[in-house]
Amino acid sequence: GFLFNFSATFTDPRDVLTTAYDFNLARFIANGYGKHITILKQENRAFRERDDYTHAEKQKIVLKALLLLAYVRQARQNLPPGGDVAYHSPLLLVLVNSVNVEDADLKLFFREVERIAQGEVTASAFADAKAELWAELKTGPELLFEGTTFQADAALYDALTLDSVRASVYHTSGAGSIEVLTRPSDRQEIAFKLKTADRPFALIKIGDITDWLKRELAEYEVVAGFDDEGYFERLNHDDSDINILMGSRSFYEGWDSNRPNVITYVNIGTGTDAKKFILQSVGRGVRIEPLPNARRRLQFLDDQVDDAHFTALRETVSPLETLFIFGTNRQALHTVIAQMRQEEGNVPTHQLSLALNPQTQGKTLLIPTYRLADRPLLDQRDPAKFPITEEELALLQSYIGYLGDSRVLLARHHATPRQIGLVQQTLADPHRYFRMDRRPYGDLNVLIPR
Repeated sequence: GFLFNFSATFTDPRDVLTTAYDFNLARFIANGYGKHITILKQENRAFRERDDYTHAEKQKIVLKALLLLAYVRQARQNLPPGGDVAYHSPLLLVLVNSVNVEDADLKLFFREVERIAQGEVTASAFADAKAELWAELKTGPELLFEGTTFQADAALYDALTLDSVRASVYHTSGAGSIEVLTRPSDRQEIAFKLKTADRPFALIKIGDITDWLKRELAEYEVVAGFDDEGYFERLNHDDSDINILMGSRSFYEGWDSNRPNVITYVNIGTGTDAKKFILQSVGRGVRIEPLPNARRRLQFLDDQVDDAHFTALRETVSPLETLFIFGTNRQALHTVIAQMRQEEGNVPTHQLSLALNPQTQGKTLLIPTYRLADRPLLDQRDPAKFPITEEELALLQSYIGYLGDSRVLLARHHATPRQIGLVQQTLADPHRYFRMDRRPYGDLNVLIPR
């Protein structure tokens, strides 16, 4: 008899206060449903607009993210064979504050990804980035909400070279220039591939790629593809080649994936919107699925894996079960840590009082049961009638009759065969489906989609 609403993210104290049950991020992870989370305390400030940093210092930030991604990807390669344990293909998720302004965060980050691809990185720059990152990893970064630390595999990390990082991330060990892959039917995504590789490695997902294609990518070779399915749609497939996903706030809502193991925030602010965005985007990155349809960390699935395989896996899956977070400046890092700590501190301090409705006393609470219908509800009763003018109904009938061939309608109006069939069905019995009581639409191109 009660209606309960739910939300994935509460940041307003009033919402937290009136929550009937709080299963926040801290509890989600403690119960094994998500990856461990560690926030790396690197002093990466080079993307701050008001500070004059060289591209070498920016490059070091990107190198650290790629090193960590390659480290986790190598851990997956080293999983012992046998059983159904497959995990996911690790992904670097880059979330930026600005996209289309001059010196936008996304452009600066992409330029460094490109320079590394083209070989514009010295052995000493790579060694410095590798040493600085290891200096923190070897100390055991804290795992939030858990009171333990991440233990890195020194041998696995030490084996990383510039060529092995390129091979793991860019799909080729050698340097190469970048070409751009687009789909004319999708104005929100751009993929990138090295000319020396046979697969794309990175994807930019933003609100509109038009500005990027005109201003930022004008000198690149652009290859237009016409696949029905885009790279972003395929991101969760086992055969997705994308290892780096870059974007702003345009895609995080309604999207989830097991794949992110590294998240880099570039110049994300400290306002209320930024805090909610950080919490939601971290939530997108913590999901895990070691076994098909088993969405908990391996230690909680010991009854589903044989003992020998479980023991072998337990030593190697730690990187795959961890989400590493970079805040590329102190401001962003502070925002991330503060928001995570706020989640940890959300403990119920108030109890809601629910009074029993006296009108329900002595009455049976009916619980609905359901059966499968033998035909759609639309066929069982008269539908709500579509408003139209008599003149435009006649025009619509004439237009559909004139075109005649359903395939022309399908191509002209991007409709499905079912939709075309429904239009023809309604026009065959207009008294049942239409009512004449509105102003004219004035344009068939407006009327027909409606």
